[in-house]
Amino acid sequence: NAAIGGSFTLNAGPISGSGPVTYQWTLNGIPIAGATDSTYTVSSVDTSTPGMYAVSITSPDGSISSPIARVSIQLSAGMYNGLFYLDSDITDTTSGFITLTLDINDVFSGQIRQKANIYRFAGKFAGTSTTINVKRGKLSPLTVTLFAGDGNKITGSVHDTVHQIPLTAHRAVYTSSNPTPQAGSYTLQMVGISSANAPNGHGFGNVTIAPNGLIKLLANLADDTSVSQGAMVANSGVWPIYIPAYSGKGSVMGWLSFTNNGGSVCVGNLRWVKGATPRSKTYQAGFATRIPVLGSTFTAPASGLGIGLNNSSVVADAAKIYTPVNDPIVTAGGNSITFSQVGTTATGKLTIDRVHGRFSGQLFNPLTKHNATVKGVVLQNQAYAAGYFISSNLSGRVVLQHN
Repeated sequence: NAAIGGSFTLNAGPISGSGPVTYQWTLNGIPIAGATDSTYTVSSVDTSTPGMYAVSITSPDGSISSPIARVSIQLSAGMYNGLFYLDSDITDTTSGFITLTLDINDVFSGQIRQKANIYRFAGKFAGTSTTINVKRGKLSPLTVTLFAGDGNKITGSVHDTVHQIPLTAHRAVYTSSNPTPQAGSYTLQMVGISSANAPNGHGFGNVTIAPNGLIKLLANLADDTSVSQGAMVANSGVWPIYIPAYSGKGSVMGWLSFTNNGGSVCVGNLRWVKGATPRSKTYQAGFATRIPVLGSTFTAPASGLGIGLNNSSVVADAAKIYTPVNDPIVTAGGNSITFSQVGTTATGKLTIDRVHGRFSGQLFNPLTKHNATVKGVVLQNQAYAAGYFISSNLSGRVVLQHN
């Protein structure tokens, strides 16, 4: 067995007799171009490597062929986590999360999650590929094809009788003795978009990554829905998000990537789907949208220091409720930010969670004559904060930015 990315050398061995000797190595009976030495080396094993190798040796005394050396791929045991979805279809009927554990004998078991449903499976690789059927109760089974073409990645497809859906899963490679460089605390902004049918506010979240690569996400979607996830970061810094929501009537999913470039250290796009939920407080008709994600490292400030939002303004987006306002901050420090609203006598106050970088409070809505709930998070690398307000069952943007 040869590991993906590894190397090996085949040796023809000593030859008796006299005179010049020539060599020709073959793979599956076909001559390998340039392989005419007494040894043959593959310096980087890939999916084209496995097969039957042999060498033909010719001398003045005649020709002889060596016994066959069979080379196969050694799959990388461990846990793999990933997603499947169609780029052209934003609904959650053709998407899901997959996780599987592979042992040293190429035997695996795992599960597929689609919204609130979990479907279990097991199987074994035959070489570098396998196809299995995954039962889904009263629904038609899924046909899942997997290819272990990379030492740390599995690709393939999920077929639901109608769609052929691409699949990618990455291996969790980090341990306490092989820690991830992404370990630490982060804050995320799920960037709001202008839409008549979906929340306009900025969702947000806190992320912690342990040295062994375990990710914990606690987030607020912009319609004021709280969600959470535990996952593993892969060696390439990618992270699959799949969060069932709305009691099985929706989900949030997508790939995020940690860049550590000093600006937005986490980037990606999420697919956010909410089915019709008549009893929901907001957006009862549901929606399906795509939202960009930005991230920042976060370090709690020392006692007595501000969180980095001095001399800022609060900017509230209308979200079809009222004209956006800019609210100069009167004082900024400690655990609160107090400001007066332009054009009113109202005073607002936001409370800062200095440990996690979150803020919450209220803004006065001059049209409804009521306060609107405000929540958000600080992005230290970008030196601003972003979140949402909820008023009249709609969501709008709130940003704290330097003047």
